[in-house]
Amino acid sequence: MEEELISVIVPVYNTRDYLERCFRSIVGQSYHNLEIILVDDGSTDGAGDLCDQLAEQDARVRVIHKRNGGLGSARNEGIAAATGAILSFVDSDDWIESGMYETMTGLMKQTKAQIVACGIMRVTEDGEISYYNDNLAERQVYNTEEALRELPKNEKLSNSMCNKLFCRETIDGLPINEEIFYEDNPFTPQCIARAERIAYTAEPFYCYFERNGSISRKGFSLREFDRVTADRMRLEFYHKNYPQCEDAAAIAYIGTCLNIYYQSRDCKEAAQKRNELKKEIEKALLQYPTLPFTQKQAAKVKLFQISPALYTASMKLRGK
Repeated sequence: MEEELISVIVPVYNTRDYLERCFRSIVGQSYHNLEIILVDDGSTDGAGDLCDQLAEQDARVRVIHKRNGGLGSARNEGIAAATGAILSFVDSDDWIESGMYETMTGLMKQTKAQIVACGIMRVTEDGEISYYNDNLAERQVYNTEEALRELPKNEKLSNSMCNKLFCRETIDGLPINEEIFYEDNPFTPQCIARAERIAYTAEPFYCYFERNGSISRKGFSLREFDRVTADRMRLEFYHKNYPQCEDAAAIAYIGTCLNIYYQSRDCKEAAQKRNELKKEIEKALLQYPTLPFTQKQAAKVKLFQISPALYTASMKLRGK
């Protein structure tokens, strides 16, 4: 696996202020055999022009300019253009630590894994830092079913495509859904299902930058209901192909539904969708009556079953 070509796919949309930092973190990798594909997804802030300027600085860089189609569309375009045996995805407002590819390809070779995941460091615009997993020295190798059970927790392996290296055979022929946000949630498990081994290191090589203008920092948007759609698609995949792992996906799905039900409480435009979501939660709880919830998860479910209004009020009181 040493010296295999890694195709690094970077979707770019109106991130001119952050793109160069991302770019420098990739070209500065201690692993040099890279093909860097910058996919300008119809940027209007000059980021597309900056892509062309950056390409002049390093022969490993290619630029694709396309009409705006969203993150999934840009990633699909990058995958189609990639020639590497290994694929990596980096969002253009994030960055990666310099030893990421060297360490992860070494782990891929050592464990004979087809997918390798690393830890994620979350950095806010105010400089606050947190980690998806605080045990930064942890390493583990999963088989397919173990990884599929772990993935919906969104902790160690996480749902993100960006903290992973994928051997090409785990992705080829799998289109990313271009119609929804949170497209990683139904896509990543399909890739994992093609891998016999999935290696994980908690070292936080991937740096996720949480901008003040990001969805998570703004008021509720109707597009957040895409999280429900994405998790439902993932649950359907598990139900059809890996019923032995279905409980993990069902727990995550119900958790997402409850979170969106609460988060949408003050959005007048979401009233109809929220009512539909209430029915969906009730239906899911009937379909999965014996899920192994944690104590905290079970308390939320029970409160919702007693009264959705009481559940919402309780969450608000606790400042969730």
